[in-house]
Amino acid sequence: NENTETINNANKLINSSIKYAASADIRLKSLLRYDLNIASGIINTIKERHIQHFFIGIHEKASILDSFFGNLTSDLLKKSDSSIYISKLFQPINTIKKYILVLPPNTHLESGFIDWFMRIMQISMNTGSKFVVYTNNETHIFLQTNLRTTFKISVDYVFKLLLDFKDLQQIADDVADNSMIIFNLARKNSVSHDNSMDRIGNLINKYFNHVNFILVYTNNFESSKRDGNTFANVPLKGMLIN
Repeated sequence: NENTETINNANKLINSSIKYAASADIRLKSLLRYDLNIASGIINTIKERHIQHFFIGIHEKASILDSFFGNLTSDLLKKSDSSIYISKLFQPINTIKKYILVLPPNTHLESGFIDWFMRIMQISMNTGSKFVVYTNNETHIFLQTNLRTTFKISVDYVFKLLLDFKDLQQIADDVADNSMIIFNLARKNSVSHDNSMDRIGNLINKYFNHVNFILVYTNNFESSKRDGNTFANVPLKGMLIN
């Protein structure tokens, strides 16, 4: 029947995921869950297992407008406090040579900023890829002041001034082959939210249609109170599965 077919397809996907993870020397802990709908299943699992970082992958042939602006993402942002990562990759991550990180004004004031930022920066430290950060002067000064001293991260990046989060043309001109762009977004009513973030799908389709990207929604946990060394020595595979 339909339920049996659905379960069989789910088990096939799980087994495929386990094989892909094993090829990267990552142990994947699988979970098959029954719930009212996909969003409810994910949200309840996040709460039950205290998941702080949740990753969503968009198929390379799918449109971000079709995948992103739906009930699933909307419910995750409204009903979960976790950091949400939405990615679309056209190539293996170990072949990416340049990361471009776009930070909106006041993002360093978000309680969960350092939590996810240190994980992203760990990618640069593990791969040796070039890292470019577009942000305003205030956030740049915060990073320069605190990365090495408070958070014990020794990593170099190229700073480029971004005065308006909507001004993505200058960033598009900086994108080369084997690049990934990472947008830091914020939930509504948070200190770093900008109305242009509500149109991120259209902006990506316009400027970065065939570019690897990750959208990062900062979590709402009080992670800024944690020990700054928490992620300083976490390997890449550990960073991606926690």
